[in-house]
Amino acid sequence: RGVPAGRVSVLPADLADEEDRGRAVAAALAPGRVDILVNNAATVEPLGPTDGIKAGDLRLAFEVNVIAPAALTAAVLPGMLEAGWGRVVNVSSGIVANPAGMVRGNAYATTKAALEAHTVNLAAELRGTGVTVNAYRPGGVDTAMQAWIRRQDPEHIGSGLHERFNRNYAEGTLITPEYSAAALLALLAGDDTGAIWDVSTAPVGA
Repeated sequence: RGVPAGRVSVLPADLADEEDRGRAVAAALAPGRVDILVNNAATVEPLGPTDGIKAGDLRLAFEVNVIAPAALTAAVLPGMLEAGWGRVVNVSSGIVANPAGMVRGNAYATTKAALEAHTVNLAAELRGTGVTVNAYRPGGVDTAMQAWIRRQDPEHIGSGLHERFNRNYAEGTLITPEYSAAALLALLAGDDTGAIWDVSTAPVGA
């Protein structure tokens, strides 16, 4: 909003597919370097009892939630380092602080924890270069992912998880994507690196 349509490019890509991901990266870098990368795409699947999770589904979760952000970051890093400035944000989840709080969501909790470890380690590697790397925990946001979880069979994902997500929605505790984005944008100009930002404590711009 407020940006001329001619300056907005939409590059659809399946981030779980290495070749498709590569095509999108090439298109994004064609006009020049990328200054800010926000790795926001994620999957909450597979949900359910851990002994019923297929190895292929677990690998897909790691591909989308961990490998894709790492690969996209590696692709844009050379331009950022050459310019001496860049911002990388990996969107995580509060589940990392309380992995036991999402029973039957083991894949999601595990991949988000891995993403935060990648974030902090890379930030240490790049310290002093002008390129910062931080993780952002947006809290409960009213997204399509939240709606999808609410529609799932409680017998499969667990009654506790099903009830909690539906209660949060019914009680109006979810924040809007616009609020979450504003909180993140307010942080990008700073020089923090290796931080875990939480929307509940982040300043929100006008």
